[in-house]
Amino acid sequence: MLRVWCTALFAAAIASAAACATATDTSTLPKYTGIRIDATQLFSVVGCGKRDGQAYKYYAKVNETNQSGVFDCYADAVFQVAAGNYTISIRTFDELHWDVATSTGVPPEFADTLVTTACTAVAWDRAITTAHCPTASAPDASPPSDAASDATADALPPADATADATTDATTDATTDATADAFSPADADPDATAD
Repeated sequence: MLRVWCTALFAAAIASAAACATATDTSTLPKYTGIRIDATQLFSVVGCGKRDGQAYKYYAKVNETNQSGVFDCYADAVFQVAAGNYTISIRTFDELHWDVATSTGVPPEFADTLVTTACTAVAWDRAITTAHCPTASAPDASPPSDAASDATADALPPADATADATTDATTDATTDATADAFSPADADPDATAD
């Protein structure tokens, strides 16, 4: 009887220990702290593909750790980091820019790109945090600032011409109004005939 009771007690202890292990099981938590760049969100405006102006590949660099890599436009970038605040530089290449960079041997960090942006992330211990990135947009097609100011200056008349035109218009209007007020043609013909 004592043996049955000890066996039952031992079995209960093992079951209890297993229940405790299950309650504190952390197998669903990641084994490391990381930052993820969501490529789908990042390229939702420019798109992902081989056409001009579309994201083809991107270079991501975690500035605080100097970790970097080149990723296809459809792939999320993931970096293992310690808990903390991070900024991630993103350089986006269309196929043409990528081909030029690889054929000339220029590292992606210094190559001419389609668009650049920066993301921020707060990494929490044993969690993979998605970085906050502005959506990459197509490059600005407006002319450089010097050309824009030249075009504006060309469209406007010179300052003294504007002043001359204002003076001429005021003088002409005043002269016309005065002449009209005293014009014999506008006078009553019966009143002048007397």
